[in-house]
Amino acid sequence: MACAGRRARGRGSMWPTGGALLAMLAAAPALAASHTISAGTVVYDGSVFGADDILVTGGTAVLEIDGGTVGNAVSLDLGGTLDNTGSIAQSGRPGVWAGVGIVNNGGGATIAGTGNDGVYFADGGTLLNTGAGSTITGGWNGVHVVGYGTVTNTDGAAIVGGGAISSAAVYLEGGGEVTNGAGARIVGDASAGVYGIYATQDATVGNAGDIAAMCASPTSARTT
Repeated sequence: MACAGRRARGRGSMWPTGGALLAMLAAAPALAASHTISAGTVVYDGSVFGADDILVTGGTAVLEIDGGTVGNAVSLDLGGTLDNTGSIAQSGRPGVWAGVGIVNNGGGATIAGTGNDGVYFADGGTLLNTGAGSTITGGWNGVHVVGYGTVTNTDGAAIVGGGAISSAAVYLEGGGEVTNGAGARIVGDASAGVYGIYATQDATVGNAGDIAAMCASPTSARTT
């Protein structure tokens, strides 16, 4: 797939303005009350959180999801961490949103954002997706990092880009590193205009697995 003249779907370049922006905001899902985790490790308990959005903020704050399905919106900021071995799904918003944070998805866990990104980092971040069946899926990008990002996909895990034209399985909007280990998959679809990996700035890609529709920007991405 040729990269020249095209750009993966990103909020910096394709965010609506004017009337389109107002329409999008009007259609956005209403935010629920927020439950904040600011220190220590908290194990997810649906009976405690109810329908609240969950905010994990600060470098010592960890949300641990040990199996099961989570319908709450999960957000990370200021270095907050998500350890997920369950299933997180959102519609019309990212499966997980982060200002800057760490996402560990493993043990067959899934994260999905229908009609949006699977995982979105607004200001850099680190993502580890590991283990057979562990899958991150976006209706736009599977993983989208604004700022420097480190994405590791290993041991049979998969990151999948959606059907939106000019989206990507992994979209680095500020450069970074992508490691795709043996048996792991980063899945785009050339026929649908979905890149496997798209980087707008310097990025390094190490691949021992399978990357479908690999495409890096004309700036520079190095494959090792």
